[in-house]
Formats: sequence, structure tokens, C-alpha cells
Amino acid sequence: MGYALVGLVLAAAMAFSFMKYPYGCAVPDTQSYIDAYHSLLNGRIHSWRMPLYPLLAGGCMDIFGPAYGGSAVALLQWLMYGVTLCYMRRLLLAVTSSQRIAFWVTAIYALMPGNFEPNQILFTETTATCLTTMMACHMAGTLRNPRTGRAAAAMLCLILLLTLKPASAPLLATSVIWLGLLVGLHRGNIRKTAVVICAGIVLAMSFLTLYLAAMHSMHGLNTLSATSTANNFFTIRQAGLITAANTSDTTLQRLIADSLPTEASADIYRTWDEYYIIQRNIGDIRMEQFVNSTIATHKATVLRHIVNRFNSICPQYPLFSTRSEFVPWSIPFLPRPNINVAAWILAACLLVFISRLRRAPLWASEGLCISVPACLMLGTVIAGAMDDYTRLFLPVQPLFWISVAMVLNVLRIGPETEHRPTLEKQ
Repeated sequence: MGYALVGLVLAAAMAFSFMKYPYGCAVPDTQSYIDAYHSLLNGRIHSWRMPLYPLLAGGCMDIFGPAYGGSAVALLQWLMYGVTLCYMRRLLLAVTSSQRIAFWVTAIYALMPGNFEPNQILFTETTATCLTTMMACHMAGTLRNPRTGRAAAAMLCLILLLTLKPASAPLLATSVIWLGLLVGLHRGNIRKTAVVICAGIVLAMSFLTLYLAAMHSMHGLNTLSATSTANNFFTIRQAGLITAANTSDTTLQRLIADSLPTEASADIYRTWDEYYIIQRNIGDIRMEQFVNSTIATHKATVLRHIVNRFNSICPQYPLFSTRSEFVPWSIPFLPRPNINVAAWILAACLLVFISRLRRAPLWASEGLCISVPACLMLGTVIAGAMDDYTRLFLPVQPLFWISVAMVLNVLRIGPETEHRPTLEKQ
């Protein structure tokens, strides 16, 4: 019945979406991904984008042409949405052994606004959600029954996440914790599995190091993507720090005085235009230097603005939807806590799992491997720009719900119950 629900929701959501957007829903920065794809084909790393999404989206455009490429990208998003639901239900069954909990938690997640229409959000978030859920599933399965193939699959998900979003870098810490839990739980012969995990961690760190070196040599940037500079620009622009007085660069002073209004706009599209005006005229390197020096000079002001902005946005934008212009409908009877509430719930889950490590080490370790990635990626939420905070939380939604379901399972049968089906039997 569970997989029938997944198929029914997926079919209904696809029909609903394609009636509204037959060729997919374009987002403001779509062109930058296409530019990145052509740069990669020419053997040059694009300064704005990590490589995975441009390769997928650009490949669809090349194979199916401009007329049907958008539809192909949207279809690929739907397939990833279905895979996410399947892995989520599979993991819920493994850690709770309750068909009822697995069914209802999967149903709540599947019908949440913003999830039910995945092609209304950026494709990067759909892909990140799928890979994060798969990674957590393989991690939990490895703790239950160590296997090199499952460990390799988890590390492959990690590496793909790093080629998709720089904000996924904290997941390296999850892999180290996972390795420690594995060694602590299984004192027998787990040498091959541990070697695979160590190799995956080394490969992931090597990719980040080489990519950072390539970015520096090609573009003079010390970040993985110029998008980080753009996000920081949005922050200091909203904080009122983009002024001619904050730079000694005469060209930049003139651009700020002539091109930018005195007050920052609340419209994200207009702020993108302001960023492009400066970036085109002074280049990526000088732009990065200006943004970083402004942040360094006004650290207290920037931090105060981030905290105030984060707190003011939480009540306005529901946790389980994306930016308002991409969510035309809602489900009023479903719970919609804000990000602050989700952070407290995840912290409570972590405390429960840590407290149960001695009495039920396997169950608690699985909980840690699910909740730690959610907490780490939740910590990257404030790195977003303006009203993008909610969108950046989308990849950890499945992990959030799985953590909650595990705690509910404690109340139902107690954590000492270890008669749960393995992932192989499902």
C-alpha cells in the first residue's frame, strides 16, 4: 500500500504540474546554468555554478532540444521526487518497523506544499533532497549490516552532493561520525567497509581541494562558487553596507553612486540586477574582494542583520513550502512550523538518540546518522539570500520527518525493541 501511495501522489502531482507548466517552470537563474554547461563543455569551470546541475540540465537541452528540454528537466525532477519518497518510506520501515508510521509520515511529506510541485522549486534542491535521503538510508543500512557496496553508495551520494552544492560540505563531518559509530558497533571484521568509507572521505576532500584550486587559477576566486559572493552581497546590501564610503575603488564608488538606489529593495530580482551591474563592470575578483572586506570591516553589523532577518522571515514563510511566488496553493490542515521550531525539534531528537546509545546502540546510531545531516544542513540555511531561507531547508525535510518518526516510535514501543526488518527484506 505504501508504494501505491507513492505512485498515486507522483502521478497526480505530475498531471497537476504539467497542466500548468507543460514545458517546466523556469527560475530566474536558469540562464546561468546553461552558461555553466557550455563552459564545462569547453573545459573551463564556470565561476557561478558547481558542475552537476549544469551537466544534467544542459544535457537534457542538448538531447531534447530547446522545445522539449524544459519538459525533460521537469520529468527528471519528478523521477527524483518519486525516488525520494521510496527511499524515505524504506528508511522509515527499517527504523520503526511500523507500516502505519511509515505510511502516514511519507504521506504528510509527499503532500506538503512545495514538495507536491517539485518543478516549482530549483532543480538543485530536488536533486539534493533525493541524494541526502539516499545517503542517510545507506548509512543506516551499513550500521545494521556492514557492506562495502552500501558504504560505497553512501559515499557516491556524498560526492555527488558536493558537485551539486558547496553548502553540502558539512556532510563530510557526518561521514566521519558514521565511520566512528560503525567501528564502535561492529568490532569484528569490518575492514573493507571502513576502507571504503575512508576512501570516499578522501575522494570528497580531494574533489573540494582540486575544485577550489581550479577556481583560483581560472577566476582568481578563493570560494567554490561565485554564488557565495552573490549571497554575501545580498546580505550586506540588505544591511545597508553597500555605500561608496566602504570602498576606496573609484570605479566602484561611481557605480554605487550612479546605479544603486539609496534604499535596498525587498525584491530579490531587483537585487540580482544590482549585483550584475557591479559585477559586470568590475569583475568577479574585485567584487569578491569588496564584499569580503565589507563583511570583515562590519562583522557585528552583518551578524546582527543575519539574526534579525532570519527571525523576521521565519514567521512569514512556512517551513514546508518554498518561496511564495513558487507556491500557488497550500494545505491548511497540515502542521506548518517555522524553521526555529524545526531546529528545536531536531536538537531534541539528537538528545534522545545520544541518551539511548548505551541501552539501544543500533537504534540510537541510526538516529544520529539521520539527524546529524539534518542539523548540519539546517545550519547552512542562514547562508541564503533574502527570502531564500526556506528553499535552502528543503533537502533536509525527509530527514527531519524521519527523526520525528523515530522519536514517536520510542513512545510507541520503546527503543530497546530491536525486531525491525532489515533494509534487504523490504
